Amino acid sequence: MPRRARVAPGGLVYHVLNRWVAGLPLFRKKQDYEAFERIMIEAHQRHPTRLLAWCVIGRPRNWVRLVNEPVTDKEVEGVRTCIARNRPFGSEAWQKQQAKRLGLLHTLRREGRPKAINRKN
Repeated sequence: MPRRARVAPGGLVYHVLNRWVAGLPLFRKKQDYEAFERIMIEAHQRHPTRLLAWCVIGRPRNWVRLVNEPVTDKEVEGVRTCIARNRPFGSEAWQKQQAKRLGLLHTLRREGRPKAINRKN
């Protein structure tokens, strides 16, 4: 039975996604991805809408193992710090690159005032 059409008032942001069903892949080959992109462009031309972002992400074959892999206390603390400081999460080099690109370099500095430097004249 088809789903009833939803009321979608304008002026709001919606998160729309396509996903696989029963663990079946959404795309089987590169041409499937390309066809999806063409359909997205065609749909946008027919029904102009403000599209903030979209991406196509394939699920790796070892996805379950990756998701269930335990994380270390250091990794958990790193994620918590990034969330609390509103900074990118990743390797230190990647964090610096992204923070610079996004104008978030201040999030990489230590919190609080810098320590006073004792200078003897």
